[in-house]
Amino acid sequence: MLPTDSYTTHIEQLNQRLARLEQRKNQVAWARFFIVVLIAICLWGLYDYGIWSILIFVVALVAVFIRLVILAADNKSAIAHVSRLLAINHQELAIAAGQYTGLPDGAHLLPAGHDYAQDLDVFGRASLYQYMNRTVSQQGNATLAQWLLRPATAEAILQRQAAARELAPAYAWRQELQAYGIEEPVSTATERKVISWLKEDNTYSNKTAWRVLRWVYPVIALCVLASYSIGLLSAPWFWGLFIVFIIFPFLSAKGLSRNTGALIR
Repeated sequence: MLPTDSYTTHIEQLNQRLARLEQRKNQVAWARFFIVVLIAICLWGLYDYGIWSILIFVVALVAVFIRLVILAADNKSAIAHVSRLLAINHQELAIAAGQYTGLPDGAHLLPAGHDYAQDLDVFGRASLYQYMNRTVSQQGNATLAQWLLRPATAEAILQRQAAARELAPAYAWRQELQAYGIEEPVSTATERKVISWLKEDNTYSNKTAWRVLRWVYPVIALCVLASYSIGLLSAPWFWGLFIVFIIFPFLSAKGLSRNTGALIR
């Protein structure tokens, strides 16, 4: 099969996959709407049956609603990923047709006074770099540029040819990797941050307090709920502690997300 035939077939498969994801998106949206309606019905219809009846049904419905929100977020990410894969395949068809001069040409990577780079059009418009480059990171751009600028040994050439033969049939896997790289581009600054972060102490796993808290915290929460259920704990104390139990994990997760997010910026 020709590469263009493979890309065309893959585009058809991706369009079918995208259609299923769009259908799931609509289904989840309608399900969330009906859950909201059911919550309103429970609040109105079970008012005379007491707070516990309302609380049980509402908590169950809210849990389902949260699950639907998570499904919607995952489905949205999947739609974006498939859209990137479609763009990659359409770009490959355009390159095969000779329409690639709009891609990054790597002109900034051309060193002054190089022996052969300018004469052989290694960089610049309609260059070798522009035609063959599929990298999505600063490290990949730099590595490809160095390969083109520095003659390799016979052993290195044979190794690269063997790697190319192995990866050539796995175009779908390569496109998946490329799509993830487009979503979260990796820079040299990110690499330095990750290396520095790996040398730091693990705040959430190496500290004794965190290891103990992950077991003690659920026990405390269940004891508070049990105490309120049997009347040992008053309502103001229960709801106050309930708010604390919600805020504490949120702040902990926010701190973890902030530290992790700083690595990719």
